[in-house]
Amino acid sequence: TVLLIALLRGQDAMAEKLLDLPGVLDTACTACVESDPKKRTAFQMAVEYGYTAVAEKMIGHGAFVNQPDAQGNTPL
Repeated sequence: TVLLIALLRGQDAMAEKLLDLPGVLDTACTACVESDPKKRTAFQMAVEYGYTAVAEKMIGHGAFVNQPDAQGNTPL
């Protein structure tokens, strides 16, 4: 998804803007978990890469913050 690409390319400002579009977070979370070898959500990636403002905005949009990855790790 576009949000995933923005996160992976370090474009956190673009990721923040994309979160204002309806359905972007839900679509990105599903796509991330399905395509990422570590089974991380977009929220987990934002936290891992240190994109605090993006992670906070995701929380505001209802991101599931306790989703474990393939190793059982949660982002918080």
